[in-house]
Amino acid sequence: LDMSLVDGIIYVDVNEAYEYARRSTRLEGLFVGASTGASLTAVAKKLPEIPPGSTILTFNYDLGDRYLSMPGLYGGEDVHFVSGANDPVVAPAPRQLTTTVKASLSKLAA
Repeated sequence: LDMSLVDGIIYVDVNEAYEYARRSTRLEGLFVGASTGASLTAVAKKLPEIPPGSTILTFNYDLGDRYLSMPGLYGGEDVHFVSGANDPVVAPAPRQLTTTVKASLSKLAA
């Protein structure tokens, strides 16, 4: 890896990533996994340095369905199934996701 091309590194603890994944699910209805939680955590840590009106881009790598049995992330305690359905609530279409994330970063960072 050519580190001269990297502007910086933001370290994220696994517990922080899990918390942001749960916040995303709880506050926005976006059922995401640990990698997306880590991305949101990094954005929240960087947010105080970013000028108002800036555009922030991050990638959401995964959905939460792969983590249903993982202790500490969802592990059953935070997942609520829709009445009569066999699947948990999942993230909206990508177009809506982009709008929601841009509008909600300050709420997630709180």
